[in-house]
Amino acid sequence: MRNIQLLLLLTLFYAQNLLAQDIPKELVVAIGHTQMDKKGAEVDKLLQEYLAKKLAMPVKVYYPKNIFEMLDKIDSSKVHVVDINPFGYVMASLNGKVDVIAIRGDKNKQVETYNSCILVNSKSPIKKIEDIKKLGSKLEMTFVNAASTSGHLVPRLYFNSINLDVETVFKEVNFKKTHVGVTDYLKTNPNAVGACAYNFFQDQIAEGKIKKEDFRILWKSPNIPHGPVAALKNLNPTLRNKIQEAYLAIPTEAPELWKIMLANWLQNPKILLISKVLMKHLTLYAKSPTKRTI
Repeated sequence: MRNIQLLLLLTLFYAQNLLAQDIPKELVVAIGHTQMDKKGAEVDKLLQEYLAKKLAMPVKVYYPKNIFEMLDKIDSSKVHVVDINPFGYVMASLNGKVDVIAIRGDKNKQVETYNSCILVNSKSPIKKIEDIKKLGSKLEMTFVNAASTSGHLVPRLYFNSINLDVETVFKEVNFKKTHVGVTDYLKTNPNAVGACAYNFFQDQIAEGKIKKEDFRILWKSPNIPHGPVAALKNLNPTLRNKIQEAYLAIPTEAPELWKIMLANWLQNPKILLISKVLMKHLTLYAKSPTKRTI
């Protein structure tokens, strides 16, 4: 009888310890912002204050240097919640450590999307995508950065789909680090082809920073879902639910933060299906030796 009681006590002790390990002393949230997000620097403080109050626990919000630092932190469980781009989520989900708790949506609770585009200077000899195969040896290909979904991966996948090998066809391939870096470069280089977020390109025109007539769009991608908010699977289930509820409540309970984020947060299992489709293509690139080059 004493042995049974001792076994029960030990079981309870270890169960409590395991449960405690799933609840961090400080919740660490990583935001994979892009440099085209002018409001990015304003989000961290407001989000940190909001989550700390909502969850009644210490919260740290920070920006990793790049998506690969974020992935390393996920692998080592040094971050618990991530606001991550589509490529990053696909890679993070490969090890099975995270899953989606919220994703950007519109007011009709439909998944919010964006697009990629391939464009050139309006004075470029390239009039359509097919011209690249003929004249590519005289052209530069300019991407945003290696981990950019709209500024590299989706355009590269498109090129692959039409049997256009970027490294073989173009004279040179380079990365400009930001979306604005791509458009600025194209403005003065008619012998370059660029890839960037289509929505960003349109915003730049609307803000008067570039002129539509100075560029030619060669290709616009199908809709791409925005990256989700994901959390470690081994977090305490009650805490995970509270985190999810906190994100979904941002529009009504944190109006200042809401204005900056400019999007609804909603539960949507479609991201799981979308990520599986993306995974089939993106992981081939992500596993290449150059995957950590920015």
